[in-house]
Amino acid sequence: PVTYKSETLRSIRQSLERSVEAEESAQEALLFDQVRVAGMIATAEVSGGKPDHAWCAGYFPADQPRYAFAIAIEHGGDGARVAGPIARRLIEQFMAVGQGQD
Repeated sequence: PVTYKSETLRSIRQSLERSVEAEESAQEALLFDQVRVAGMIATAEVSGGKPDHAWCAGYFPADQPRYAFAIAIEHGGDGARVAGPIARRLIEQFMAVGQGQD
């Protein structure tokens, strides 16, 4: 089994929380009034003239994680325009049925 030092895990979690607070594209997709989300949105470049891969991953609630998500759209293009909105809809659906809130 993999074990992590608590300070390493704390640093990773803080980075994911800050990403949502600081990055405009992450704010649009992952910033909610009702629940704090920790995560990242990115675009993975692809060679050979094919479209890039879009992805978004994270968890919520940020302070007491209960749900994790990972969206990867192969050759989907920009992560903020493709994967981010999918993540937002997923979280909204969880909150609509009362699953994403403490």
